[in-house]
Amino acid sequence: MSLIARKLLLIIIDSFFIIISIFLSLYLFTKNLSVDISDTNWVYIRALFIGISLYASTGQYKAITRYLGSIGLYKIAIRNIALVFLVFLTGVYTEKTLFNQIFWIEFWLLLTCFTGSVRFILRDLLLLIKKSSIKTKKRVIIYGAGEAGIQLAASIRVSSEFGMVCFLDKNPNLWGRNLNGIQINPPHFLKALSSKVDIVLLAIPSLNKESRSEIVQQIQNCGLAIQQIPSFKKIASGENITDILKPVVIEDLLGRDLIPPDKSLLGPGIINSNICVTGAGGSIGSGLCRQILKLNPKKIILIDNCEFNLFKINLELKKENKTNVEIIEILGSTTDFLLINEIFKKHSINIIFHASAYKHVGLVEKNPLNGLSNNILSTFYLCKAAEEFKVEKFVLISSDKAVRPTNAMGASKRFSEIICKYFAKSSKNNCKYSMVRFGNVLGSSGSVVPLFKSQIKAGGPITVTDKKVIRYFMTIEEAVQLVIQSSVLSTGGDIFLLDMGKPVSIYDLAKQMIKLSGKTIKNSSHPDGNIEIKIVGLKPGEKLYEELLVNKKTLPTKHKRIFIADEEDLDSNLNMSLIMDEFESAALRRETNKVLNIMKKVIPEWENSLDLNKKASQN
Repeated sequence: MSLIARKLLLIIIDSFFIIISIFLSLYLFTKNLSVDISDTNWVYIRALFIGISLYASTGQYKAITRYLGSIGLYKIAIRNIALVFLVFLTGVYTEKTLFNQIFWIEFWLLLTCFTGSVRFILRDLLLLIKKSSIKTKKRVIIYGAGEAGIQLAASIRVSSEFGMVCFLDKNPNLWGRNLNGIQINPPHFLKALSSKVDIVLLAIPSLNKESRSEIVQQIQNCGLAIQQIPSFKKIASGENITDILKPVVIEDLLGRDLIPPDKSLLGPGIINSNICVTGAGGSIGSGLCRQILKLNPKKIILIDNCEFNLFKINLELKKENKTNVEIIEILGSTTDFLLINEIFKKHSINIIFHASAYKHVGLVEKNPLNGLSNNILSTFYLCKAAEEFKVEKFVLISSDKAVRPTNAMGASKRFSEIICKYFAKSSKNNCKYSMVRFGNVLGSSGSVVPLFKSQIKAGGPITVTDKKVIRYFMTIEEAVQLVIQSSVLSTGGDIFLLDMGKPVSIYDLAKQMIKLSGKTIKNSSHPDGNIEIKIVGLKPGEKLYEELLVNKKTLPTKHKRIFIADEEDLDSNLNMSLIMDEFESAALRRETNKVLNIMKKVIPEWENSLDLNKKASQN
């Protein structure tokens, strides 16, 4: 139907109900039909003229009928109040006030009832016609009968692409009741209903990660697909239902919910200071930069040797820079000692967050000389510059792999910690050197999550080294906030540990990611599944589980998720100045065997998986 024809139809319907409403009001008012027509014609004529003009000028004929809701009804009621009042006023002006207030109230009530009801009837007819034209609809259950669930159900009703089966909710007070005719059932009904359902829509935006994970697991066990709404605001915005719904991703379930940072720890030392972040374009480095920018420093110096990553974070920060913080991007390596000295001399740095490092365990294991020299020399050069140019604080981003290292990457981080300890002990300028250890970070380039995603996208298989492997996971946002807060707690030489929460089975993670992607696991029991999980064996230097402590002793801090490792102090017999001279010389001459022997001397607990003679012959 054309817009003009639609508008004309609604005008005819409204005109008819204006006349009927006046007629019935007169009947109710007089209790008979003997009122002289000549005394009432003015009411019909003026009500029609004023009513249709008022409706047209206030947008009543612009509303889309099939999306009509309670707000539309309220608007109709308000327009009818105005209509009745204007008709009454014209009667007063012409001295034709035959009726008292009862008549006008009855007229308003009847007119609102008729004009409102006909629109709801038209709405439901249009939806019925549209639904009948769709041969297949997704049958859905909405998990959550709160405000978000109610709004989602209203959107589903309008969209007609889905068919509601029922609500599920954990609140026993709601069980057996209904919302707009839709039954609310307890969660355990899900298993019985699974054959009648295509998809479950999770409509509880406020769920914490633990509860969300529990519900998702329950839905997955029934073999059903899951989608969720990211926020209540998204539903209220009126967007199309297919645009609102998002898949549940593994990042929604791993890690844990952020706790608000301690305001006394997030900001001091940063505000109005010059902050340097190395590896600024990496996962942790870029996260640090975003958080530091919010704390209003005077200057942020970004150092990275990857042109694309540096360009990307610099562009992002400048876009978000609301307080005119000076942002300086420097393309270069932290193993370039002359460059480092030049930067520190020019910019009067107050705090360094050292996040630049080669961190991919497998690549560093295959390229030990490059990995070790990059990670260790960069830390040494930065510590030297911090001491010479009187930097106030130096924070090394370390790793759980530094504890009893079994691979070259972990050993390089442990060596870097020892360097920081050495400078903390020998500093003459009161620079506070500290280290922060934590495990896997969600969304980082070396994380197993993006690897599994790419393997699923390619059709599998997912490769898992061992069914017993477990890892800790933390979001970038939480990690960088805790790193910044730990810098305030530093007294010099501290090794801070971040509470990583509960460990996650990598094998179970792979299974869950397959299910979340809408695929099925292929194995001997289910040969027709989509994605196979292949066990490939532990890689050289890989552990079944990582640790954050050497001796299991920790000291609490002001922050409940930040601890200090109570470990033995630096070996006083080690002459770190001489050791670093030897290391630097061997690295520059690419003497792999000598570099590895120095590493073993400094880190006797390193379970070296490298074949020294083989590596030496290759270099």
